[in-house]
Amino acid sequence: TLQLREALIQAVRRCVAGEEHVGLLFSGGLDSGLLAWLFTEELAPCRCSCYTVGFHMEDKKIKNKYAYPEDLSMAEAAATEMAMPWEAHVVDLKEAEALLLQCAPVIADLNSVKASVGMTMLAACQMAARDGVRVVLSGLGSEEAFAGYQRHARACDARDEATSRDRTLGLAQMWHRDLQRDFAVAALAKVEIRYPFLDSELLSIALNLPSSSSHREPSESPELCAADGGKGALRQVARSLKAPKRISERRKRAAQYGSRIYNALKILSNEAGKLQEDSRYHQANYVMSVPGASHSPVAILFTSGYHSIQVYCLLRSWRCEIACIIPPDEESAKARAAHFAQDVQVPLLEKSAPLGSKGYDMPALIDALKSARENFAVEVAACGHVCDLDLWGSFAAACDSASLRAYAPEWGSCPASQSSMRRIVHDGTVLQVRKFPDSALVGCTVASPQEADLLLDALRRKCGPEATDDTDAGLVDCDFVSSPFLPCGVRDVTGSSVAVATSLEE
Repeated sequence: TLQLREALIQAVRRCVAGEEHVGLLFSGGLDSGLLAWLFTEELAPCRCSCYTVGFHMEDKKIKNKYAYPEDLSMAEAAATEMAMPWEAHVVDLKEAEALLLQCAPVIADLNSVKASVGMTMLAACQMAARDGVRVVLSGLGSEEAFAGYQRHARACDARDEATSRDRTLGLAQMWHRDLQRDFAVAALAKVEIRYPFLDSELLSIALNLPSSSSHREPSESPELCAADGGKGALRQVARSLKAPKRISERRKRAAQYGSRIYNALKILSNEAGKLQEDSRYHQANYVMSVPGASHSPVAILFTSGYHSIQVYCLLRSWRCEIACIIPPDEESAKARAAHFAQDVQVPLLEKSAPLGSKGYDMPALIDALKSARENFAVEVAACGHVCDLDLWGSFAAACDSASLRAYAPEWGSCPASQSSMRRIVHDGTVLQVRKFPDSALVGCTVASPQEADLLLDALRRKCGPEATDDTDAGLVDCDFVSSPFLPCGVRDVTGSSVAVATSLEE
């Protein structure tokens, strides 16, 4: 803890070197709260002001749906307890729309999450700029460095090396996922943003921490573990510095939700949908309707499983341009990819990406990715990997070699205790099981998150408690038989549901 604590203090000092007064994007949570606490203890050599933004509107008809932002109430309590200079700003619907209009043209590959985080940041950075602050600190980076995301819990089950690799891959994705947005938004407000948790010396310590207390040696102390309870090591640093308990124990709340700016986008998109008399109009439509909003062309690596098709559906729902499909090498899987590409009217790349029992044929995968870039001008390649760290790591490395950005929308999207189908079967989407260890369930339909969990339960009764239903594991696969983003459309589907089939088995 002493080494980690000293590394964090030095990281903050490097970030504020030469500044007399800095700002801090402040939610009252662990990351920003711990940074603020260093200033109150005079461990950081300058003044610091905290800035918090939230969306709120009074409307009795919607009751508690758009309640007072959690970040504003938590930040006020934390700042008061620490006696930190703190400013809050409540955004109304009109200002939320204005913030979106400013952010949209400068954020690459815009979606509703990037937009709402960018809007929150822009409002806070503008507050700092009005105070004459030139440098603003952000707590971004601690989730990857200290295993704070949901997906890290699954990686922890594979012990320390897997957790460190997962975090390293996550850090490598941060430029396109987070930093480009942040730098662009900060530039709009004419401030510079800096990240103490991305300090190279701090990261070198964090990435070598054991993943969880269940894996440590008897001689190791629990505070040296990265992931326990989510960012366990960082929480121990906060406790060792005697930071307020409300800071060290607050659980993660993403900026767009804690500020409730995401709710502002919902309201604005609902109003736009009513004007267009379109019941299916949602945030993605609204965000992409803003002047200047854009997406880079995407290639999808099709590995035959239903998660590859889900990636297509997700990207279509976000209004992305799908430029081509990269097929696998195995004949039946390649035929399925060709059939899918024909159905959705997307070009099929001539070159394929061989995938065997030992992983990808890397030279062939890189060659296919380069061909997609050269022939279809793609800038991003997406895959459907969910939990296989070797496959996702290989794909990301191949994209780097091909000068493409790598994207895995389904990676770590659900905890190991839940079915990976849960996020798919909604909005009229229905899956039909085409591969399963128990032939009695082949042909059954999955039409709800509850049915997805029933299928996972059946799988684990058959194959053991650690079995997973994602296609990376190779035990389960499905066909899409009803989807708003596929030619099959949304329709009634005949056949027994998983709920009926599993009840008959019992």
